[in-house]
Amino acid sequence: MRLLSHLPIAERSQTSEARRIAVQFAQKLGFNDSQAGEVAVVATELANNLVTHAQHGEILLSTFDKRLDLLSIDRGPGMNIEACLRDGFSTAGTAGTGLGAIKRLSKEFDAYSQTSGTILVASFGNTGSRLGVARTPKKGETVCGDSWSVVQRPSGTWILLADGLGHGEYAAQAADMAVESFENSRFDTVTGVVKDIHAALRSSRGAAIAVTRLENGKADFCGLGNIAAQLHTGQGSSIHMVSMSGTAGIEARKINPFSYTYPPGSALIMNSDGIQTQWSLERYPGILRHHPSIVAGSLYRDYSRGRDDVTVLVFRTCRRLY
Repeated sequence: MRLLSHLPIAERSQTSEARRIAVQFAQKLGFNDSQAGEVAVVATELANNLVTHAQHGEILLSTFDKRLDLLSIDRGPGMNIEACLRDGFSTAGTAGTGLGAIKRLSKEFDAYSQTSGTILVASFGNTGSRLGVARTPKKGETVCGDSWSVVQRPSGTWILLADGLGHGEYAAQAADMAVESFENSRFDTVTGVVKDIHAALRSSRGAAIAVTRLENGKADFCGLGNIAAQLHTGQGSSIHMVSMSGTAGIEARKINPFSYTYPPGSALIMNSDGIQTQWSLERYPGILRHHPSIVAGSLYRDYSRGRDDVTVLVFRTCRRLY
């Protein structure tokens, strides 16, 4: 089940909407009343924190494989995370239990703050801090034309990112068709998977797609169109992965695979063209030590073009990079 909601938070009245949708998502995932109640408290605290300390921010709610993520993003003045996690600490005259309560109630919690803003992630359910995604539709649209999937097979970890042409309902349909084809694939080679998706999207408006397989220290990659992908192998080094020109479902003159070294602890970052091309992790010291959702949320906040659907997917092979 893949659910998505993007909630701008600028005033106190919007906290109830964040709470309502978070509980709705939890119930759809089969959480019991106690678990849904914990989600409700965390959603409320995250929203209140944005109103109190950042004046304006947003919460991205998303689900995947019985997992619920709440990603809080702001451009406020930043905060001392360690101090704020201590119960009783407050800079706004409140009880000072918000951030501490969020950490205690979440199955996974992480935070990253600079003077340019703060990113918080709280996860519930079937968690595991190897994957993080920030995904939103174009402003004014109710559905996102990007989609993604991660599948574990004996042949490795397989990852897809798809960006349906344009935006809105038909773009979302194309991206969803790519996911369906991917998840029913034979998972033999990345080239074979891309060819299968290309054939499956013939009746759609088409999509840019990229498929990665991670296995035994190697990353096999095959892409069509403008999905960007990078491998970050530590110590500031990165490798840009090569996609071919074309559009799955419409035109694919060349479907070529490329292989890269993928040392243990490396991070794979994939994004749709709703993100600017010249982003850099150098502006975020130490961020690769944090949850992948923190990385995804930071790039989404600072590099979104603002005129298209946006997806940033971050995957790594271990809990902490360094």
